[in-house]
Amino acid sequence: MGLKVGTVKLEKYNENWKNEFCKEKENLEKIFGKLAIQIEHVGSTSIEGISAKPIIDIMVAIASFSDFEGVRETFSKEPYSVKEDSSPDEILVRKGPEDNRTHFIHVVEMNGKKYNDTLAFRNYLRTHEDTKKEYENLKISLAEKYANDRKSYTSSKNDFIQEVIKIAYQENMQELTPAMLIDMGICPTCYDRNYSHCLYGDNTEKMLYENELFECFFVGNPRAEGHVAIVSKEHYKDMMEIPDELCKEVFVFAKKLMNILKEVYGAESVYLCTMCDGPMNHFHIQLIPRYRFEKRGSKNFVKERKEYQEDIAKRDKIRELLN
Repeated sequence: MGLKVGTVKLEKYNENWKNEFCKEKENLEKIFGKLAIQIEHVGSTSIEGISAKPIIDIMVAIASFSDFEGVRETFSKEPYSVKEDSSPDEILVRKGPEDNRTHFIHVVEMNGKKYNDTLAFRNYLRTHEDTKKEYENLKISLAEKYANDRKSYTSSKNDFIQEVIKIAYQENMQELTPAMLIDMGICPTCYDRNYSHCLYGDNTEKMLYENELFECFFVGNPRAEGHVAIVSKEHYKDMMEIPDELCKEVFVFAKKLMNILKEVYGAESVYLCTMCDGPMNHFHIQLIPRYRFEKRGSKNFVKERKEYQEDIAKRDKIRELLN
């Protein structure tokens, strides 16, 4: 078992891979102690019947990456090593020398995106034979092409993996509702964004503007024609929690957009609402146009919701004026 760093060589599924996982799991349980909330066999060696590199992938879920500091010293000594430039969503620990890596230990935060995506992909392949075979064929083809270039081998699988993860969430979460997520203490807005819009659906066609801090789009069940939302990308409960810089950018943007909505839709005014007072909030602003035939006043915040009607010409005009 094991493989030289940077190389790719697949082997037929081996029942002994389960045993190797169990052995290393015992070692990890001793090292992590109570810090390890969950230890899972992941990667292709965890999927029966599929060819794989003879390296055991193990995922260890901890409460916070800061907890890893309590065991970092142990993993900085042979036979382990910590990858110093690990990706932001995991701490990668390697076992074995460079000429024969035997294990990759992926330390992730419990219930984080990496944790959920990894299990979603593994579990889907375990229960969908056609997809598993398709993935194996892709791996075999890429292994021949990139036998000495593991980075390219790995990156070339990413599109397939992401598509399977998206399908897995859509298939398994069909009955999941925002109310159920709130009861679980999970923000529906963050969940929808993290998992391929499986909750509210793809809003690409409704998107008006997006940057690294926030996004702006037409509301799917508007209270008036031209009803839009501005939503922070990071999770903040309400306006009292958002950083001053974000507050400034959002409200300067909102002022600009209110004038654009008034112009494009011929509205008499545009109302701004920032009310976030539910059990699981995500900071957002709603801009609701009021038309000449409507009375002034706060009742415009609770007008009856309507079905969204796409108006491509107006959407594109707003995009143009915003950019």
